[in-house]
Amino acid sequence: MSAGKDIRNFVLLKQKIVEKMKQVYPGIPDRIEDWKGQEIIDFQEELRTHVKEHISEKWFYLHMKSDTGKLPRIDILNFVSKYAGYLDWNDFRYQQQGNGQKGKPVEESNRFFYMIPVFLLVAFGAIFAIIKFATVREYQFCFNNQLTKKPVLDGSIDIVLLKNNESPEYIACDSNGCFSIRTSKSVIRFIVKAPYYRIDTIRRVLRRDKRHEMISLRTNDYALMIHYISNARVVDWEARRSQLDKIFSDNAMIYQLFMDETLGMEVYNKWEFINKITMPSAGLKNLEIMETAFSGEQISALWFRQIKVQNE
Repeated sequence: MSAGKDIRNFVLLKQKIVEKMKQVYPGIPDRIEDWKGQEIIDFQEELRTHVKEHISEKWFYLHMKSDTGKLPRIDILNFVSKYAGYLDWNDFRYQQQGNGQKGKPVEESNRFFYMIPVFLLVAFGAIFAIIKFATVREYQFCFNNQLTKKPVLDGSIDIVLLKNNESPEYIACDSNGCFSIRTSKSVIRFIVKAPYYRIDTIRRVLRRDKRHEMISLRTNDYALMIHYISNARVVDWEARRSQLDKIFSDNAMIYQLFMDETLGMEVYNKWEFINKITMPSAGLKNLEIMETAFSGEQISALWFRQIKVQNE
């Protein structure tokens, strides 16, 4: 193909890039030569997301906004063609020749030759799908208390299923403290979050002969202590203040969540919270600890809500 036709094809490719970008950014200018500032940044981000490649702003101004009469490097032509929906630059040129230019008729034997890879790809895809479907199995995981070995049945265990190259999936356990997952993978990883238990990351090698498993959770003794102090009638408040001083780091942040119609939040530092929970007149009682974060052996962050007790 002549250099002049390649230049014309590059102009067509820029139009295809605009069409692709408009699917995500409909307000972007119709001509790539009119892009600037944020439009260029958005295009760079699209390339990073979809083809894992990067172009500089200087390159964009040199090749996209200007008509130098020269083609960019073939590696860049390949990945911008891929972003526009083609296999590479050669695939784009070939399709433009077939769609918009007259050429020599393609013989029937050549057409069959071109179709062989397509048939093979479809066949391999079908075989892969059948094998994958056949190996999908259901696994169930339940949780118990590490010390008492009794099931955790409070119904508020949250699972964060970690996936490679994907966003995590959030799963809530049922009232029996269990969750199920269907997968063909051999290994899974997930984070377990439960009130009054330590957050833990679990890794399991899945076996077809072990489809049900019990996992032990470690109690969060500090959260239990705070819950007890907020609900008990304690006389020796100085001793309790000393205990709370030890379990919180100096820079700890404590968040009170309001679960009513306001859906608000109030933030305390360490001593504001200790004063609130240990002074009888402060009114911060009957706490339900929702989540804690640790720095070493001290609490660095805590989330709680206040439970309304009837007849109080």
